[in-house]
Amino acid sequence: MLILLAVVALFAVAFIIISMLSDRITSKMSFRNIFRRRANTLLVIAGSMIGTALIVGSLAMNDSFERFIYSQIRQNLGEIDQVVVTSAESERGYRALFSLDELQPLIELLETENLTDGIMPILAREVTAGKEGNARSLDRSLSTSAAIIGVEFEKLREFGSEGISFTEFNSSNAQDLPGAIITRELSETLQIGVGDTLEILIDEAERVLFWIQLPRVVVTGIADHEDLLGYSGLRQGMENSRIFMTPEDARRVMKVGMPDSYNELLISNRGDYLSGANLTDRVVSLFGETGLEEEFRMVPIKQQQVRMATQGNVGLLFFALSAFAIFAGILLLSNIYFMLAEERRTELGTLRALGYTRKRVARAILYEGFFYSIIASAVGIGVGILITRQILGGFVDLTAGISMLLPVDNAAMMFSAFERTFVFFIKPESVFLGFFLGLLIPLAIVSFSGKRISMMNIVCAVRGIPEELGKKPRRQLRLFMYLLLGLAAILCYSGAVRQSGAVLLSGLTMGLLLFPLSFPFKRRRLIESFCSIAVIFLIMFSNQIPFIAEQSAESIPLMIVKGFAILFSGLLLVVYNLKTFDSVFSLIMRNGNNRSPAAKVAIAFSSRNRLRTGLTVAMYAVVVYIITLISIIPYSQEKMLDKSRNDVFIGFDATVFPVGMQSRLPSETELLAIGGIDDVAVLESAFLNIRLPSGRISTIPAYILDEGFSENTVHRNITLWEGIPDLAQARQNPWEYLITRNNAIIVSGALLSDLLPGDYVELILPARTDFSAIQAVFSGREEVSDDDISLGYFRVIGQIPETTFSFFNGVFIPKGVIDSDLLAGSYVDSTMLLKTSNELSLSDTRTEVANISRRTNSLAFFVDDVIDLINATVKGIIDILRSFLYFGMVVGIVGIAIVMFKALYERKRLVGMMKAIGFTRRMVFTSFLLETSFIVILGLVLGFITGTLTTYEMFSSPAFQGFELSMPWNQFLFMGLTFYIISVLSTLVPSYIASRLSPAEALRYFE
Repeated sequence: MLILLAVVALFAVAFIIISMLSDRITSKMSFRNIFRRRANTLLVIAGSMIGTALIVGSLAMNDSFERFIYSQIRQNLGEIDQVVVTSAESERGYRALFSLDELQPLIELLETENLTDGIMPILAREVTAGKEGNARSLDRSLSTSAAIIGVEFEKLREFGSEGISFTEFNSSNAQDLPGAIITRELSETLQIGVGDTLEILIDEAERVLFWIQLPRVVVTGIADHEDLLGYSGLRQGMENSRIFMTPEDARRVMKVGMPDSYNELLISNRGDYLSGANLTDRVVSLFGETGLEEEFRMVPIKQQQVRMATQGNVGLLFFALSAFAIFAGILLLSNIYFMLAEERRTELGTLRALGYTRKRVARAILYEGFFYSIIASAVGIGVGILITRQILGGFVDLTAGISMLLPVDNAAMMFSAFERTFVFFIKPESVFLGFFLGLLIPLAIVSFSGKRISMMNIVCAVRGIPEELGKKPRRQLRLFMYLLLGLAAILCYSGAVRQSGAVLLSGLTMGLLLFPLSFPFKRRRLIESFCSIAVIFLIMFSNQIPFIAEQSAESIPLMIVKGFAILFSGLLLVVYNLKTFDSVFSLIMRNGNNRSPAAKVAIAFSSRNRLRTGLTVAMYAVVVYIITLISIIPYSQEKMLDKSRNDVFIGFDATVFPVGMQSRLPSETELLAIGGIDDVAVLESAFLNIRLPSGRISTIPAYILDEGFSENTVHRNITLWEGIPDLAQARQNPWEYLITRNNAIIVSGALLSDLLPGDYVELILPARTDFSAIQAVFSGREEVSDDDISLGYFRVIGQIPETTFSFFNGVFIPKGVIDSDLLAGSYVDSTMLLKTSNELSLSDTRTEVANISRRTNSLAFFVDDVIDLINATVKGIIDILRSFLYFGMVVGIVGIAIVMFKALYERKRLVGMMKAIGFTRRMVFTSFLLETSFIVILGLVLGFITGTLTTYEMFSSPAFQGFELSMPWNQFLFMGLTFYIISVLSTLVPSYIASRLSPAEALRYFE
């Protein structure tokens, strides 16, 4: 598309320049028009510039968010696409070692197929690193979690399409210890530099065995995160603190006696860090052909990360917002140049009367539009980039504010990665696309308008009389409409056959809206109004169609189609009924006061210039529509979050959980010694497989409840099974019932929405207990092996609603369900839940708990902290998005200002006639202000209504099932009044000038 636009733009510019050089009289005339009314010229250029800036800014915002979404993948994985590990685990829970010769069949096959550009074995392990003599310390300033990566540095330099360049490695040192390159994050955390000695704690059991000497390494280099492999090993997740050394030194430090041994094989597919994932399915298929599946497992880690990054459709969501903003910019450009053409119609008709050919008349307006658009497009790119850069800088400031809300000492460091990866970014393609759109849209409009005017009857053009379409143009227009109706029918058929909601609704919307325009109906306005209302009803009830309801939860294109359909239908409904507004208003004002004539004139002018009024109304409506959407959704979420306070920590007031190898939970005695803590419960969790009634198997977290749990929980927002009368009639706490039974469970609808109370499910303890069990939850991988242990079948006695906001989502089971011996070998986490009392103030209790958690290197969160954090995050993001859209609202304000300034020049003679028949200055001034008010209020109300209808439709879809719609009426009232007042103020100058015109001067006016 960009190449096509570039070719068209270059051809258009070359054609216009050559044409101007060959017809210097017309080009000089067009050039002089620019300086005849400088205020008017300034408004045209400013409006064009803002339209281009809005387009470029929207593209830049979308590019920046898209880059941020994938930057974490690039930072943590680089060009690693697959990881091969053994199927078995070592004694300590880490992947078993293997020799590179064992994977030689796979390596040779991949090299033969030419699918990869890097294959590299590594030896990875999570350890505790500290200053010499301090690795056993729990003080985070003396020791910290890190990942050892044993890698051949020559292979590292050649890995991937670009390779990895870093500080030259030199393992030799005076102490004859293994040398290592460490990341700058580790250097800053431990305050160590080149030449310092680093002590490594491999096994946590050796933390208390003080007589065992821990291995040491010498720091030979420090590298930034970007200069090293970002990967930290499959089990560890993504650690920024990493220690790189040769495989031989890594085996020496880890006390591995097996030579030429590794525990992971990293594979980079051909292509860059993102496109390489497209070859993952082929590589995995080749792995299956090697016969290594029994001993080894290939993890498509890049593909999993990409799916996790895109499953929320954040990038498409911002693209949707950008699409509406771009549309608003296009509307402004269209409105400006349509008005310019209308303003020049009399002059162009005069040129025709003087003997100019139709081509020269059309070129006169084309040259003038070229002057305006070339300047505005160039300046608009810079303005759009500067404004978007400033707005996106607010996201980094937002993270600093959020980090202040976290009860963590190094919260700022935790967000440093965000600040480092979230930067302003715009693709060169987006810059050119914005420039070409800002240039070509005006040229297309003035070219079309100039040709249309040149074909008009000379008398109609000079006198400004609308000309009826001839038979041939009318026939051509009708044929074009038939073609569009045929396209709509094809879309409907294709959408129905493929069961694509976006395609089907696009076809139905296009067909219904174009149907009245394609046939010579006598009451076209009534039919078009009926069809517009039909489209709105169609969209509002579209979720009654099963496959559309299913796709509404995930398909961003479908959401965009629904939004555009409601907005366009509302616009057409309003524009086609402008004369109805005029008739109704005239009827109301029939017996009005002295202001009635001014009001009638204001409404009459708006309804007569339907295209101009429609475009201006659309500019306001589009921006207000988006603002309405992004105001209602977070406001409703905030209200639901406030109602879910008791559900966040399943009825408790605070939680304490460990983080990292050095962390431990505080003792219950320590916490109960605080006066503000009333009770403490320990919640253990493990990952289980659950076989649903449909036969599908999912990996989910299971929370194991002890006997003291039900005494304090007030998490009663549960849909209960009616098969147990005591529960159904609320005679017994469901949590108490659950703990006393070994065949009952409660599930979270957030993870298991299709599981209903009363269903029977099978719980399975997976034999796989490594870190990949956690990844299975997010990647959607469903697998079960013969080594897994069935725990039996369980009755679902209750479901926590899907819309409940909670930190603990999964399946809740009593403690006796899993034998402690079986649980000992699983990946188990423990979390402490705290119930506060009124003995101490909440701030004092928070301080005491924070002090204890700091000593144990654990994290403590209170419910209010979580709610404040989420609300601050959502509000901050929405406010930043609003600020961009408020810039978009300038589109409407500039548009209405241009409309009124041009109305002033167009109606000078009419103003003189009005004053000659008795209109006072006040009445003229009032008519201009009322015309502004009518257009602005119409746009604001239309935007609010269509935005509210779209939001209501979204909340009725399965994706928002259970959410309550809450309307921020105060925000809407304040925003509407603000936009209205600013818009009216922007038209005070032309209104005042019009009211001060002398009748004699105005009647003599002619250009």
